[in-house]
Amino acid sequence: MQHDAKISRRSFAAGAGALVATIAAARTPARADTATFKVSYPVPATHPQHLRMVDAAARIASGSGGRLQLQLFPNGVLGGDDASVSQLRSGAIQMYIGSSGVMSTIVPDAAIEDVGFAFHTQPAALAAMDGALGDLVRKQMLDRGVYPFAKCWVNGFRQIATSTHPIKSVEDVAGLKIRTPGARLYVDMFKTLGAIPTTVSPPETYAALQTKIVDSVEVPLAIIESSRWYEPTKYLSITNHIWGNLFPVANLDAYKALAPDLQALLNREIDRAGMQQRDDMLRLDAQLRKKLAEQGLAVNEVTDKVPFQAKLAPFYADMKRTFSGEAWSLLEKHTGPLG
Repeated sequence: MQHDAKISRRSFAAGAGALVATIAAARTPARADTATFKVSYPVPATHPQHLRMVDAAARIASGSGGRLQLQLFPNGVLGGDDASVSQLRSGAIQMYIGSSGVMSTIVPDAAIEDVGFAFHTQPAALAAMDGALGDLVRKQMLDRGVYPFAKCWVNGFRQIATSTHPIKSVEDVAGLKIRTPGARLYVDMFKTLGAIPTTVSPPETYAALQTKIVDSVEVPLAIIESSRWYEPTKYLSITNHIWGNLFPVANLDAYKALAPDLQALLNREIDRAGMQQRDDMLRLDAQLRKKLAEQGLAVNEVTDKVPFQAKLAPFYADMKRTFSGEAWSLLEKHTGPLG
């Protein structure tokens, strides 16, 4: 009996050890050796962003021997930006590429690059977003359960197309009925400049320009061209008033579940595609300036941004209170004092 008791105690100890090991394994996230990521974004299939994602997906499939596949869904076919962000956070989709304004619904500081007339050149903007300012935003995303890739992609500068007169100075903005997104940052900036901002959905903007509900729009050149908004307008002013990037992000749990070599491959190829897309957008903007001029728009460039910044002093003071102190300080390290 005594011998049997010793065997029972040994058996119990072994069983308990196995149970502890089982519980520990259950608490350790499994690493997937194969995975399929659904990737959603709003741009059409002709946009450089999608074309570079096609290249990246092919390299990822090849480099992983088919173990990691990206399924691409351009043109918002899985839903608009808000729906895509919701699906990303729930894990229904695994990746999304969205503008800073959209990502600010998760991390408010993500929209700081949209502050008007802050950046004058794309290299200056990218220096900030590749550096400490971008790192701050990316850390905030991680804290909210979203995995940000290291290199942002480019949406580009926004310009103004008008049907009434060109924008050559800050005085020319006064009284301008301009179509803007509904985001407070855009509306307040143009109000401060003396314009009359009006929110119109993209599908309704062409008709709004025709019927003079608005007499101008402010968007990247690619949208003016693809939406044919050059037809009801006459002037294109290269104001570079807002620069925007695109954040490629992944669902953090889905990313963590990937095997380490697949994580490294995904990081490398998404960042590589982003760097290529940056160059694509610079070339596209140069081509579109020429193309829009050929389509009848009178093109002028605003070179003196100082009067616009001076007029925006109250706006900058408000934005300084809106964003975190750390983010604003990092922004001004690249732009100089604003306001």
